[in-house]
Amino acid sequence: MFDSFVQSVRQGTWLTRERFVVYPRLFFALFLVALVLLVATAHGGFDRDGKPLGTDFLNVYAAGVILHRAQPARVYEPAYQHQVEQEIMGSTQTPYYGWHYPPPFLGMAYLLGTMPYLMALLVYLLGTMALLFLAFRWLGLPFRDFLVPLAAFPAVFINLGHGQNGFLTTALYVIGFVLLGRSSWLSGLCFGLLVYKPQFFLFLPLALFAGRYYRPALWSVFFAFASLIASYLWLGSEVWAAFFQNTAFTKQIVLEQGNTGWEKIQSVFALVRQSGGSIITAYVLQTGAAVVSCVASLLIWRGKSSLETKIAVLCVASLLATPYILDYDLVLLALPIVLLAGRGSRTVFLPYEKTLLAFTWVWPLLARSFAHTAFQFTPILLAVLLAVCWQRAQQEVSKAIDPA
Repeated sequence: MFDSFVQSVRQGTWLTRERFVVYPRLFFALFLVALVLLVATAHGGFDRDGKPLGTDFLNVYAAGVILHRAQPARVYEPAYQHQVEQEIMGSTQTPYYGWHYPPPFLGMAYLLGTMPYLMALLVYLLGTMALLFLAFRWLGLPFRDFLVPLAAFPAVFINLGHGQNGFLTTALYVIGFVLLGRSSWLSGLCFGLLVYKPQFFLFLPLALFAGRYYRPALWSVFFAFASLIASYLWLGSEVWAAFFQNTAFTKQIVLEQGNTGWEKIQSVFALVRQSGGSIITAYVLQTGAAVVSCVASLLIWRGKSSLETKIAVLCVASLLATPYILDYDLVLLALPIVLLAGRGSRTVFLPYEKTLLAFTWVWPLLARSFAHTAFQFTPILLAVLLAVCWQRAQQEVSKAIDPA
């Protein structure tokens, strides 16, 4: 009995076609009910727990309001940002949602600040979600097979509930890779725009250079710098000075002290700090994870494995390398899940790979509660995924070399 169970997990035979169809539909139905209840039980723009609808989106909207008041540098003043958030929601009980993004993302905030709050929230979430689904449609995979699993992916629901930017980040990744062999400058534009979350941009040009995609790599760097310069010309030097001054607050309060909540931060750094490790130990181990992730990514991109595997390892490496990712950032895992599942279905799955991908699909739903009651498991899962990507890359190269 036990041996049969192990073989089922190893080969992934437990995940039948019927389960692949039914389980995501059940998840999607449950998430839809949860969203309806969230809205139905809300009052005055607040949910039943006293948090604003869209929660984290409030910091984006408040930044837009501050820009329209012609006070751009004040978006990086925590006390003033909180005051504006309270004014928007009409309550002094409104929790504080800090603005920690670099100035290029203020362009998005400025546009959204022209609308009423709830309208801006809907435009932001529905617009970026539509872009995400279009991006996956353009991948050229059998989209009908992946549509419901993508819609039911728990990270999608988490991102919706938090009014966050996981849809936009993932869509820029996907579209950039779709355009990689078609239009170097458009691909570079998508990658360059990711500078609004620099931790998800840094590995991209390095990997593209390693993979000999020189023109998209150069374009990505060009557009990244162009967005930085444009924000400087638009907002002035005071905004950038305020941003750099605010990074010390973000580093100390949000990251090192875990003010956001260790259960929310899905990194090696959070795992060490939550386990009682010192700040220095956390930085050392996080740096080690970043170095390993970067080296593995660059070696695979230099090699002759499939582009799907290269993209998958880059996504996983980017998530594992940064000390500050939250569970809504795990929307990016949809790309390696889809690519590795598609690759495996067309060739052959590695031992335990099918089960691992299914577990990774479910994991964002469990990540925060598991970290709250036990420990932060997400970086361990990301490390295992990185190892699987490495193994798949080695297998693809060896098969390409050995005709047998």
